[in-house]
Amino acid sequence: MMGKRAEGATEGDAAGDAELSLAAAQRSGSAGQVADIALDLGTRYWRLGDLDTAAQRVELALEALEQAGLGHRLGRAYLQHAKLLIQRDRASQALAALGQAAGYPDLGPAERTQLLEVASFALVFLVDFPTGANFLFEQAWPQALATADPQVIVDIAAGCVGASYELALWARGILTHNLLGVGEKAPHDSDHYVREAWRFIGECESRLDHVSAFVRARALQHKAAVVALDDGFDASLPVFAEARRLATAPRLAMIIEYSIGCTAARAGRWQRARECFLRVRSHEAGGGELLRRLLAWEMSRVEQALGRPEAALAEAREFESLQAKRSKLAAEWFADAPNRNRYGSSFDLKKVREAMLGRPLPAALARATQFVDANLGNGLTPASIALAVGVGKRTLQSLFRDHLGLAISDFIRERRMRRADEALRGGHARIAEVVESIGYSSAANFSRDYRKRFGRSPSSTRRDANSVARGLPAA
Repeated sequence: MMGKRAEGATEGDAAGDAELSLAAAQRSGSAGQVADIALDLGTRYWRLGDLDTAAQRVELALEALEQAGLGHRLGRAYLQHAKLLIQRDRASQALAALGQAAGYPDLGPAERTQLLEVASFALVFLVDFPTGANFLFEQAWPQALATADPQVIVDIAAGCVGASYELALWARGILTHNLLGVGEKAPHDSDHYVREAWRFIGECESRLDHVSAFVRARALQHKAAVVALDDGFDASLPVFAEARRLATAPRLAMIIEYSIGCTAARAGRWQRARECFLRVRSHEAGGGELLRRLLAWEMSRVEQALGRPEAALAEAREFESLQAKRSKLAAEWFADAPNRNRYGSSFDLKKVREAMLGRPLPAALARATQFVDANLGNGLTPASIALAVGVGKRTLQSLFRDHLGLAISDFIRERRMRRADEALRGGHARIAEVVESIGYSSAANFSRDYRKRFGRSPSSTRRDANSVARGLPAA
């Protein structure tokens, strides 16, 4: 398991340290390092439930990369922007950002899996719950398994547990906010979806010793809801209690409390549900407009069940107002020029889905990217790649520029750096082996490029990975 340093109890301290590093990087004029630190801070503030500051840091990263001409490294920034847009209840903009992120070489396998998971959430709110759930099962889950990374697999499996649980409720005729407007009969009975939920729970539990406390808590949160469906609400409480114990990151703790409230409401424990929702509401800014809207819907049902019709009506009106605001945001689009330039002035769901699922590249370009990935350990040049795929060098350069927005050399360098970073984070490969595997003839040159790309030395990455594997705090 990961050391405590990476978990929520010290998240605020770690953010403070990273802010000092960010200020130093800004003074040095290193745009790439500014972007990397800002994106790390975006994730930390998101976990702390400070969405406004998280958004500011992600915007800083986007601007730094754009102004420095580092367009080939925008994938992670677009992905983080999409996650924040989901919390802001702007599903169409989030999908547009994901569509942009999909083609960038700075996304590794884990991040590409996360992209598909976030896309499934967006499709839930933009289309309907069955569409988003099927996207999670059919696209994100196979991609997660392909990474062979326990952290990624458990994270996606936990999402699949939650989706299976919601589908089981649909089959039982139990209405939730996710199922508003679905209407049609579920294609399978409840038992089918419950069995699927337990299958994914098994995928989680076989790997829980190899994941962070944050991911373990999320897995237990979803398991608890399924336990309640099978064995009753009281049986779920010990599982929820363990999830809450592990959820030291404030935002996750809030989401687990919300999940307990929803589970209590499904079981008819209305007073318990109300108490949970009121606790969440006192911190709901950390969940953004999305959580605010969902809370209003849940509270309207709770207040009605408790015989408080005026309070129920007020909550229902709040929900309708937020629902209308959400629809307006989806229909209008961004008002500010930078985001129009990033994501376009209109929304095309077909185009976005094609991008996320791998819009067909020109055949020569597809062969070229595959050739690069298969030959990172060899001496790659634009001329050698063009020869291998059967096109002229200038034609190949134009294909990379027109379809991927970057030079061939930038594509190769980014792929090499990502491959090296993944190997070092695994903690097993020696640095000399990594250098050889990605085609560097000099360890010094590799260390220089790695430090320039990631703002740290290869040895520090490997050392931290080994510390985490032993359950020690990272440096």
